[in-house]
Amino acid sequence: GACARLVAGAADTLGSLTILVNNAVAEVTPAAVDHTTTEEWEAAFRVNVTAPMWLCRAAIPHLRAAGPGSIVNVSSRAAERASPGLAAYVSSKGALNALTRSLAVDYAAGLGCIGVNTGVGPLPEGVDPEVAWATLVDNQQLAAEALAGVGVKALVEAINTYDQPGFFIHTTAQSKRLIEAVGHPNIGIQYDFYHMQMMEGYLSR
Repeated sequence: GACARLVAGAADTLGSLTILVNNAVAEVTPAAVDHTTTEEWEAAFRVNVTAPMWLCRAAIPHLRAAGPGSIVNVSSRAAERASPGLAAYVSSKGALNALTRSLAVDYAAGLGCIGVNTGVGPLPEGVDPEVAWATLVDNQQLAAEALAGVGVKALVEAINTYDQPGFFIHTTAQSKRLIEAVGHPNIGIQYDFYHMQMMEGYLSR
């Protein structure tokens, strides 16, 4: 198909392929589910989920052959925090996130990746922080165990709340507490100096 030809052409022209960035997005007519046609739904998924899958499928052999390789799937905060009237877009971006997690488990080790950011996200509106914490610990335990099976470390990253209001894990101390609560040897901190200087000193001021 066209995606396979695109990848093959890029690899031939460049001599190798070390990264794939899936950045295309489908234009969708704003609509809730009861006003979304099947054609509109499938068009959103074809561009936002199926095409990235086609491109990944074509690129993975080239990425393996070239050595360490990367796949970047550009998602949206709408995948976690839905906006009204965008049913097809929100759902397709959620599916893209799920595809990304699947790729991480299946291919991270083979592409030379040593760690996967397991993603925390914002505290959902109306959810008790203690309930969210317990769920997060359970999910991180599952991620650490799943990634251990393929030789890749699970990583927790704290994100500043200036850029990402409401992000659940936003300090070094919280990251450490989470790792201790998970209690699995295959989890660590992905320490981001930008985010932590914003939260613990704001050195850029």
